[in-house]
Amino acid sequence: MVLYIILWSLFTLLVQFSEGFHHKFVPPRQGRGRRIPHPFGRHRIEGTWITSERVTNWGDWGEESFCPVGSFAIGLRVKYEEFWQDDDTAINGIGLNCAFPSKIGPNGIWEECRCPASPFEAVIGHRLCVLETQGAMDDVSAYGLYIICEKTGLHRCVREIDFGECSPEVVCPEEYPRICGIQTQVEDNQWWLLDQTSLNNVDFYCCKGDTL
Repeated sequence: MVLYIILWSLFTLLVQFSEGFHHKFVPPRQGRGRRIPHPFGRHRIEGTWITSERVTNWGDWGEESFCPVGSFAIGLRVKYEEFWQDDDTAINGIGLNCAFPSKIGPNGIWEECRCPASPFEAVIGHRLCVLETQGAMDDVSAYGLYIICEKTGLHRCVREIDFGECSPEVVCPEEYPRICGIQTQVEDNQWWLLDQTSLNNVDFYCCKGDTL
């Protein structure tokens, strides 16, 4: 009986999480994604992290999340809120097509961007657009994102407004050429404040691999 209750509780949580994450997508096939809890995640899969430029630094980091061993990201999912809200937050979450996002904000809807030659082309890097601190004005933090694909180069995921230059492109090293993991920094809702930023930074994990 106890085992039945535990299994039912886990199933309920899984359904709730999937409905929240897959706002515009068909849920992934069984076995396509998994989490590897901190602190072991960075040691179970051989590879290295590439990091976004730290323009702002609000919020907490979520857990590290990885694709199944032997697979790689062929695209990203971005939770994005359009501008001209009472409080603009823009990017609220980023997830790999093969792994759940590590931490997300409450606003926006999920959009998908894939490498043009997917499923035969992997994501190898990114470029994040972050609005620096605005003082007494509305802080937004991350508002634009580009992916870099191994065959076709740079492609825009989301960037509704141009606030100037984005951060430099960050690409996986030759030794670990493809993205297979993610960790995000997101500012949770501060209900006593009127200014939220949501996603501030994203780090990607690069893995070895011969083929997709």
